[in-house]
Amino acid sequence: MSDAKVDTRRLVGRLLLVTVLMFAFGFALVPLYDVMCRALGINGKTAGSAYSGEQQVDVGREVKVQFMTSNNIDMVWEFRSAGDQLVVHPGAVNQMVFYARNPSDKPMTAQAIPSIAPAEAAA
Repeated sequence: MSDAKVDTRRLVGRLLLVTVLMFAFGFALVPLYDVMCRALGINGKTAGSAYSGEQQVDVGREVKVQFMTSNNIDMVWEFRSAGDQLVVHPGAVNQMVFYARNPSDKPMTAQAIPSIAPAEAAA
């Protein structure tokens, strides 16, 4: 075989290997993202199981819960919480009201995505 053919085969092999590695990296991104979020304490998940038993209110502690609302730049909705923060006692049931208004003349669908930081607060 000539040197040009050997070089071409070697190049094709390397390109195929890079392609396979890039494809595998795409699948690894989701678990890597979760690991990084846990390590950095950001983007707390709320998918844990809810406690359904009797809970006692801890009146000796106060926790400040802040509500930050934002819209996608293409979303023309007005969306806000009734208050910026709420001071609560752990174990107590509390309520916050949110306001959403669609000023356009066409129907729109929106999705609220909660994010809790630090992640220990979501547990």
